[in-house]
Amino acid sequence: MNDGTDDRATDALGLLTSIETLVDGLCSLDPAAAPGSLAAEASARTVAILDRLGAQRLGWLGRVESEGAWMAETMRSFAHWVAWKEGRGLPVARREVLAATRLRDDLPATLRAARAGRLRGPQVDVLVRTLPTSDARRAALAALHPQDDAHRGAQLESSVATRDDSTQVDSTQVDSTAPSLLPSSLEDHLHAPGCTADVGRCTCPRQVVSGEQVMLGLAARFDLRDLGSAARRFAHVADPEADERGYRHAQDREHLDLSRTLGGYHVAGFLTEEHGQELSTALSALIGVPPADDRLRPTQRRALALAGLARRVLDGGDLGRGSAVRPHLTVLVPWQDFEALGARPGTAHAGTAHPGTLAGDRTSAESLRTELCSPGPTWLDGTGPVPREVLERIAADCSVTRVVFGPDSEVLDVGRAQRTFTAARRKAVIARDRTCVWRGCDAPPQISEVHHAQVHWADGGPTSTDNAALLCWFHHRHVDQSRIAMTWRGGWHFGEPGSYGAPPVPEPVPRARTG
Repeated sequence: MNDGTDDRATDALGLLTSIETLVDGLCSLDPAAAPGSLAAEASARTVAILDRLGAQRLGWLGRVESEGAWMAETMRSFAHWVAWKEGRGLPVARREVLAATRLRDDLPATLRAARAGRLRGPQVDVLVRTLPTSDARRAALAALHPQDDAHRGAQLESSVATRDDSTQVDSTQVDSTAPSLLPSSLEDHLHAPGCTADVGRCTCPRQVVSGEQVMLGLAARFDLRDLGSAARRFAHVADPEADERGYRHAQDREHLDLSRTLGGYHVAGFLTEEHGQELSTALSALIGVPPADDRLRPTQRRALALAGLARRVLDGGDLGRGSAVRPHLTVLVPWQDFEALGARPGTAHAGTAHPGTLAGDRTSAESLRTELCSPGPTWLDGTGPVPREVLERIAADCSVTRVVFGPDSEVLDVGRAQRTFTAARRKAVIARDRTCVWRGCDAPPQISEVHHAQVHWADGGPTSTDNAALLCWFHHRHVDQSRIAMTWRGGWHFGEPGSYGAPPVPEPVPRARTG
């Protein structure tokens, strides 16, 4: 008895059992024992098989959804059912369900080509994500276009040959002078070689293909990047208003959250394509070429580049031109902490202690109470403490303003802002070094900092041009964190990581006793 069900379809479970047996045998082989050439061929053939099986699975998912039996499980949506039934994450299941629906309803020829192995998985993904994204675009995919038989080529023969009989249309039914829904950049693919006539005036012998089949033809000839461009062009011309709606929707979604969390800030948000391109270009320019021994992840480099971008804007003084005080990074440091910060280890000034310690001469209960009540180094908004490593890096090249408070927080005196490296010294260093002196880096002075090269500032290094080197913010941080020694030999030379050591502390000269 034949109930209309394809016998081959009913044998799907048997075929899957056979595949599982073959997979068991294949996966029992040790990949490390295979010659490289064999492994390369095996990898390429495995990807092709997985792409075909993936397309077949999407076809099955589309069938499951359309039949509706999954609703008996009382799931919130078909994507939730797929996530539960097949152990997928919900975001992945949603993407797969969307692809299955679009292939079933809008791109049937694409699904057939993928199942037959004529279309790879990434190509399917490009067409699915780009083409059937509005009613007008779906109409353009299904619309029939006159196609020259001599120019069709092998890229369209397979997709046309596999169309259902119900979709075969006599070319006489199509008005060859009707305006095409295809982008003008794709119209050339409808002409015979050498034909220069306009689409509506071309008299070459023509057959009929759909917009989807034209895109499949391009998929057979274009690489993935060009196929993506052609698909976006098709979508834009078929429904330009959809792009405008999408852009307005993206503008409405655009946001940036910057919230303080334990140990730092959490950043999250969404940018429009335009703003994302601008930010990505700026970050790429700031990241530059990392050193060969750099172990930072790309995400860490982008985070550092974003901070560098903000630093460059603040250092340039381009913001707040109408303000009495332009915005800049400010750290509040009690004098005893600032004085101890610049003291070499073992030579803390009398009556002071290194930040974060209770050492020194102040051992009385009153001194201890005063020490504990001191806010210590903080940011301008009162949060802190500021890590010593950050303080050392900021203090090495900054403006310092002395503010003296009275017992009731009354401001008694405000000193002039003095730069650790004066403007004249910075100009001299820039004139000598020109760019970041790290090997292979040519970052300009605008995103560079003056580094106490041979003896660090925190170790008592002099603020002089012979102890100053120009380093971009990225390599300045790398040199400091990796403790890399720098020496001048007609140019700056770098030691290995860990080669920098603080100079020895000179022994105090004993005073001669007098009679």
